[in-house]
Parts: sequence; structure tokens; C-alpha cells
Amino acid sequence: MLAIDGLVGWTLIILALVAMGFTLAAAAAIAPGPGPLRRRKPGRMPVTLLKPLYLAEPGLEENLRSFFLQDYDGPVQIVFGARSWSDPALKVVEKLRGAFPAADVAIVVNSRLSGSNPKVANLINMVAHARHEMLVMSDSDIRVQPDYLS
Repeated sequence: MLAIDGLVGWTLIILALVAMGFTLAAAAAIAPGPGPLRRRKPGRMPVTLLKPLYLAEPGLEENLRSFFLQDYDGPVQIVFGARSWSDPALKVVEKLRGAFPAADVAIVVNSRLSGSNPKVANLINMVAHARHEMLVMSDSDIRVQPDYLS
């Protein structure tokens, strides 16, 4: 066993202990998982889904239902847009609204055509009704899994 003599020996031991303390503190600071001093992650960012509609294509109800069934830990608004109140896709949306009364849903019907592309014009008309900064756009023929927004 080594004998520790003098000021130099004790200084080296103290420096080694300080270095180990810094190493442990750094490891604790970058370790994954919640810790008592780390800020806990708040709920997820609020999201507005933009769903332009045109007619009632096959599978529309199931496609749209998949967006109502999102497993997302944050506010979700769904904005549906159509160019006419007579669009049959709106009947499907009303049915789903009845099945999911707590869902945050907006329906925008506006025939104004901004530009030459009807879908883009529909989106332009809808975006003014979005309540959240994060926008997710998808066509009405898309069906997603419950973790789509996550």
C-alpha cells in the first residue's frame, strides 16, 4: 500500500475527488429520463389539421375517422374545407362530428378561388380558421394510424 505523504499527495487526492464529482454531475445532467432538477416535458404542441374536401370518395368516412382517433397528448383542431354546402363530403363530416362531440372541429365553406388550383384555394380559405401555429395538411383519401401526429 502506498503511503500518502505531504502536501503534493493530498492535493492530488483532492483534485481526483473533484474531477470525479464533476464527472458524476455531468453524467447526471445528460442522463435520459426525468430527474428532480430537470424540467418535465409539457404536453405536445397544439396542432391544426387541414382537410380539404371534394365529394365523397370511397372510404371517406373511415379515412376521416382515423384523424378523429389520434392518440396525441396535445390540443388537436380539425378544419374541414369545401367549396359548397352541397358537397356530399360534408354529410360525412357531420356524422363524424356527432360521433365525436368533444372534437375541436371547424367547417369552412367558401367558393372563393384564389389562383388556379381548387385544392390550394380551399386550403387558403381554411387556414384563416386555424387556431394553432403547427399545421398538418393531408388529403381526404388518406387514412392514418393513431400515432400519426406523435
